[in-house]
Amino acid sequence: MNNILKIVIFTFVFFASISCKKAEKINSVKYNVVTDGEILIAHNINTLIDSVASFDLRFLVKDSKEPKLTIGLIDSISINGNTAKLEDNTIAFYRSSYKLNLVKKNNFDGNILFITFSNFKIQGDQASIVVKKVFGISMMQAIFYFKKEKGLWVLVKKQNFGAIG
Repeated sequence: MNNILKIVIFTFVFFASISCKKAEKINSVKYNVVTDGEILIAHNINTLIDSVASFDLRFLVKDSKEPKLTIGLIDSISINGNTAKLEDNTIAFYRSSYKLNLVKKNNFDGNILFITFSNFKIQGDQASIVVKKVFGISMMQAIFYFKKEKGLWVLVKKQNFGAIG
């Protein structure tokens, strides 16, 4: 009876250690995917946030007193089902005359172009992300496709499927 108890305890400890190793591996894979996604966004932020000027309507009125359009990037994103928060270092490479701020949600402010990254998927060396830009009742959506080449994410194709309107 004593030997049976030792075998049961040994079996329990053995399976417990295997399940912990699997959980560590799964967490490691999730971390790598999220980190890789954040790197893709950081290095391609200017590509992902393009065509902002098409939403700026100040040029329609001569000597407009309207303040310049600002960009509100929604700070949460789902990468392969894992939620991540975008940080200031993710948008550090953004270069434009339009100011970019991270925001928690779209509050439908009249002078902010809200941008959301969604349906972000990374599979091996390929990735895709949907970028949605909303300004009032105007909206534009595009899917960006990337491929990892020599450790860098390179834009392969952009597909527009929403229009300003």
